[in-house]
Amino acid sequence: WVSECRVTHGTECSQSDLPPDWSLVDLDTQNLVFYLIDVHRMCLAISTMKSAPAYVALSYRWGDPECSTQCRQSNLALMTVPGGLISKDVVLAPTIRDAITVTREVGFRYLWVDALCIVQDDYERKPTYLNLMGTVYARAVLVLAILEGNADVGIMGIGHDREVRDAINLPTRSLIKRTPRIIGKDTFSDKTWATRGWTFQEGLFASKML
Repeated sequence: WVSECRVTHGTECSQSDLPPDWSLVDLDTQNLVFYLIDVHRMCLAISTMKSAPAYVALSYRWGDPECSTQCRQSNLALMTVPGGLISKDVVLAPTIRDAITVTREVGFRYLWVDALCIVQDDYERKPTYLNLMGTVYARAVLVLAILEGNADVGIMGIGHDREVRDAINLPTRSLIKRTPRIIGKDTFSDKTWATRGWTFQEGLFASKML
């Protein structure tokens, strides 16, 4: 459906609200190291901002940083080795783990998550990445937005069962009341995700959201 959207909807679904002056304007920024999670090899892939392959970006709220692993200078080398993200020394937050599954299931290979794709204790370059968040989300082929909960909870329907309401249980099957189709970002206004500055910005610049 993402490919169909890209082909048949034209610019309507391929443009973000990123201001023109937020683009990558200098060579140093274009060649900035850009890490992405390779969801097949389960490691960090190294690219540049300019030449990054198609990727999904995760928009979510952090949980307790003590409960999961973030990318740091001390573990960066491990994370770039195939299988490094599933090694015994790395604990992925449930939401990130589920986002990897979603990315793989919708047919993409790369996922961007701030906790893993920004070296958190690289205090020299980290501010540059933070200033480029609009570009990161605008260039994502798809933004996966987690509207409720945080990184410690996981994604309903992926890592744990979705709570089903208004269901009629029959002997051979269950009938579930159809929920209204979500159209437009205004529909998210009552969600926790929409109340946080960082996630609001990420949704604002996204061209496609799931």
